Amino acid sequence: MAESPDGRYVPVANNGYARPMIFIIDVQHRTVHSTLRIDDAWLGLAWHPDGRHVFVSGAGNDTVHELTWSDGAAA
Repeated sequence: MAESPDGRYVPVANNGYARPMIFIIDVQHRTVHSTLRIDDAWLGLAWHPDGRHVFVSGAGNDTVHELTWSDGAAA
């Protein structure tokens, strides 16, 4: 997990036996704001300094997913 630069959201990667997903947690309301399925994920989330991109490790396939961040949602 990695807190957004504005502190409002925390993307959390679900890795392991289930299909990988990114859960976007609304910190203030302590709820799941949105979810996003991805093909592969593992340990590793990082924000671009501009706060508009999130990078997710692509596990054993040697990739990094770049997600666009806008209004509390990743795509």
